[in-house]
Amino acid sequence: IPASTPAGPFVNTATAQADQVGPSSSSATVLVSEAPALLFTKSVAPQQARPGDTVTYTITAVNTGNAELLNLRLTDPTIGLDQTIGNLGVGSSVTINWPFTVQMSAPPGFFGNLTEISGSNLSTQRVGISLDVLASPQLSATKTVTPNVIGPGGTVLYTVDVTNTGNVPLTNVRVTDEQTLLDTTIPELPAGATESVSITNFVPVNTPPLVNTNIASIVSDQTPDPITASAVLEILAVAAVGVRKVADRQTAAPGETVTFEISASNLGNVIVGPVQVTDTLTGFTQTIPELAVNETQTVLVPFTIPVGTLIGSQILNVATITAPGAQPATSGVSVTVVSADLAISKEGSQAVALPGDTVIYTFTVSNLTPDPQTNVALSDPLTGFAETIPLLAPGDTIVRTAAFTIPASAVNGAVIENTLTVSSDQTPAQNVAFETVVQTDPAQATTLAIQLFPDQTFAQQGETVVFVAEVTNTGGSPATNIVVSDSLTGTSRTIPALAPGRSASVSFPFAIPPGTIQGTLLVDTASAVAPEVPAQFQPVTASASVFVSLPNFFLTVELSASPNPVPSGGQTIFTIVVTNVSDPVLTNVRVFGLLTGFSEVIPALQPGESQTFQVPFTVPAGTIGGTEFQGVASAFSDQSAIVQAFATVVAESSSNAILTHTVDPQEAAPGDTVVFTIHVVNTGNVPFFNGRLVGPLLNLSLTTEVFQIGADETFRIPFVVPENAQEGDLVSVVTASSNNGPTLSATAVVHIVIEEE
Repeated sequence: IPASTPAGPFVNTATAQADQVGPSSSSATVLVSEAPALLFTKSVAPQQARPGDTVTYTITAVNTGNAELLNLRLTDPTIGLDQTIGNLGVGSSVTINWPFTVQMSAPPGFFGNLTEISGSNLSTQRVGISLDVLASPQLSATKTVTPNVIGPGGTVLYTVDVTNTGNVPLTNVRVTDEQTLLDTTIPELPAGATESVSITNFVPVNTPPLVNTNIASIVSDQTPDPITASAVLEILAVAAVGVRKVADRQTAAPGETVTFEISASNLGNVIVGPVQVTDTLTGFTQTIPELAVNETQTVLVPFTIPVGTLIGSQILNVATITAPGAQPATSGVSVTVVSADLAISKEGSQAVALPGDTVIYTFTVSNLTPDPQTNVALSDPLTGFAETIPLLAPGDTIVRTAAFTIPASAVNGAVIENTLTVSSDQTPAQNVAFETVVQTDPAQATTLAIQLFPDQTFAQQGETVVFVAEVTNTGGSPATNIVVSDSLTGTSRTIPALAPGRSASVSFPFAIPPGTIQGTLLVDTASAVAPEVPAQFQPVTASASVFVSLPNFFLTVELSASPNPVPSGGQTIFTIVVTNVSDPVLTNVRVFGLLTGFSEVIPALQPGESQTFQVPFTVPAGTIGGTEFQGVASAFSDQSAIVQAFATVVAESSSNAILTHTVDPQEAAPGDTVVFTIHVVNTGNVPFFNGRLVGPLLNLSLTTEVFQIGADETFRIPFVVPENAQEGDLVSVVTASSNNGPTLSATAVVHIVIEEE
């Protein structure tokens, strides 16, 4: 019985006849049962591929039985195929061409997979095929940054983990990073091995808030085409202010005016304001509405040294800058009070003395003027010394001594302040003092406190910053031989003695080393120790920071792309414009594009100068429509922090498909069988979702969740021309549609011919 015989009675009639008698017939009936049968085949082309290559699986199902196959479903999870075919008539077939990209992690050898088909009246059938995955040297890499969120002025650690994912050793694996200037070569990386390469990177204080994608490039002898690994660092918006305080003179006499220049600067990466300027010595205050990034404003504050101020005393003036969201910035400058016309000084034999000790004071008076000084009067009430010198010639000096015995009743910590007053007919009275601190035996414990003030919190390379350390005796007994040490200069100063509650200051000048990186924070720490302070309470320390800054060094970068959007496989041009918007020359300006791999170094960029670079970028063929490519242009120099600009290129979407419908033969009579063929291909660059293929004449209704890019399917459906068909054209219309693709229709026409009897 032929395989295609329909189910039901199958009648076989035999007839016998002879010349002498009429024909005689006899029939026998066989009941043909339903016998669903399917020819299920699968192939792959090409049969060999490397990881990343695309192959095409061709799957064909032919109904070779005698019954319509119902509710057919075709699945192959390995290659992502899941399709409902619906019903497949006797003799009908369906062919699916399914593209598949070999995973990058696929090991060498045979890659096998099974396709299943099942239906309401068809048991599950499976067909398999093996793809030969070829051996291939491969690299993979990941990049991390720790921490991944930081404020300006911090240091981060970039780490690139490089893995040999192939099956052969790799040699001379080179890891480079334009932004961090990383360039390291791993001599050999065995198959399956991973090595890490790290580099620290300082984020300059004036780096603008941004999300920086940092990309490393990796190549080897066996893999010359670079792979990349990226890490994203978010640089926070941080408000920061700095202050610089300069006196127009380091010494001044009583009655003279010193002008302090106070500069307030925005050292952060966002606008700050309002900015409050406060000067403690003069009581001066001023509000600056706002400071732009790297902007500096300066105010002048005069101060007159009060008449009667002790000669030799130090006047410490502290200025403070405050702004919302920023840490206050404080700087201090010290001015020494000196004599005018008559130079006077007073020294004592002991800065610390016991009750009953005798202190010898030495007075020195010099005529600094070109004219004689007459009736030069010296008065030292504590010792009872008094003398008037009738004439002191220009340039002459006199020296006198006097003694004072510390009273036996003097208490521990008492301060014996001995003041000498000197005047003449030509020079007003001037005072100079020497202090002796009374310390009983044995010495009593005390405590110290220290403050540290730089005269500026931002400075340029080679500039000198003066750190003023102010030490205060916060205990109840004298402190002697106080050693104050400074970390940046590596030097120390000694304060002979401090009575309880008294303060003294010492200065440490420090020159910013040439070549110090722009944006570096230099931290200075001052410490103080004294014999009378218990060990557990010393040293006392204080720190202050100075930002190495050149506020007027600035770069801008612009990035654009044209044309945009770009067809798959098409080209666009990125235009990068780098401009020096600062006054000085910028050197070694590094410009690079992360997407294109572009890199250029401009040796010198003059003030106001711009340079333009045009960099082509090709959207890879086969790119899915709507895919976005983020272009990033970055630039920095020896003097300036990194700046970035962004431009997004979009792959143009192409929702194209082909639908054809044919019939063979094209002419038939009622009762004849013809074969309709339907061919549908996704020729666009986007997958179609919820695809539908409908053919009413053929009772065809197929659905698929996803019709992938490049998918190619063919359906062959036998059709019996109805017995009652009228002469003329019989038209079959099929329609293909989806949620996001075009709606296509195709027709096939069979001409019905009725033969005359």
